[in-house]
Amino acid sequence: MKPTRVCAGLALLALLAAGCQRPSTPAPAATAVAAQETGVLLSNHASRRGSGSAAILTGRVVVWHLWAEDATSSWTDAEQADIGGRVREALGFLVREAHAHGVDVAFVEETAGRVRSPAEIPTDMFAHPIWTERLVQATGAASANRLVADLRRRHGAGAALIALHVNKAALSYNLTFYAGVDPLYAAERIVCFARYPDGTPTCAASYAHEILHNFGAGELYFPFDRTDTRAKRARQLFPNDVMSRVDRDIAKVHVGPFTAYRVGWTDRLDPDLRGFED
Repeated sequence: MKPTRVCAGLALLALLAAGCQRPSTPAPAATAVAAQETGVLLSNHASRRGSGSAAILTGRVVVWHLWAEDATSSWTDAEQADIGGRVREALGFLVREAHAHGVDVAFVEETAGRVRSPAEIPTDMFAHPIWTERLVQATGAASANRLVADLRRRHGAGAALIALHVNKAALSYNLTFYAGVDPLYAAERIVCFARYPDGTPTCAASYAHEILHNFGAGELYFPFDRTDTRAKRARQLFPNDVMSRVDRDIAKVHVGPFTAYRVGWTDRLDPDLRGFED
C-alpha cells in the first residue's frame, strides 16, 4: 500500500470466476476471494483470522527474508541494508502497537540471501503465485511449508512468514492463507517491492501493513465494495489505522481495535464493528 492514497496493495490472485481457472493448476492464494454469487472481491472474510503459518500475532514470530533477483533486477549491499532498516522500523512499530494492546510480540529475522529466479519476477499481483514457491525451493527448501515448520521448530516460534524482496517498482502485496486456498500456500508470504510504481521508496508502514495482512488484518478502505459505505465509516472510526492508510512517518498511524481483533490481540469484537467483515 502506498502512503496517503488508496491503492489495492493486495494479492488479488483469486480468479473472478471458477470458469477462468485452469483445473491443472493449484488454486492461487490471495487476500481477496471472489464471491461466486456476485463476482465481488472481498478483503475481510472472517476465515483469514487465525489461519496459516502467520495465524496469531503474539509471542515469537519468525520473518524469513529472501532477496529475489532476475535478469532485470538485482541487489547491492547498500540497497539491502536500506530495506532492512525499513523492515526493522516496521517490526518495531508492530511490537509497540502490540504492547499498547497488552500483548507481547518478539520478532526473529533470518535471511536466505540473494536468490536468482530462472524466470522474470512478475510485478503483476494477479500473476499466479507458484513463482514464489519455486523461488523458495531454489534455496534448497523442500517447500515453503516445510521451511516455515522448520523455522518455527528451531526458534520455538508460534508463527512464521516469508518476505520476498524484489528490487523493482510496483505495489507490494501478500499471500495470506484462508479457507478454500490450496494448502500449498499455508506458508504465508509477502511480496515486497523496493519502490512504489512512481519510483519513490516503499515506506516502513507499508511493510507493517503487509505483515498484518498475513496475520488476518483486512483492508479498511474496502477497495472491492460496490459502494463506499463501509469505507466512509472506517475513515470516521479509524482514520489513522495502518490498514486504512500508510504514512511515511509511521508514528502517524496505529493499529485500531478492528485490526487488533483480526490479528489476535483480542478475542472480543464490538458487535457494531462486525459489519466490516465480509
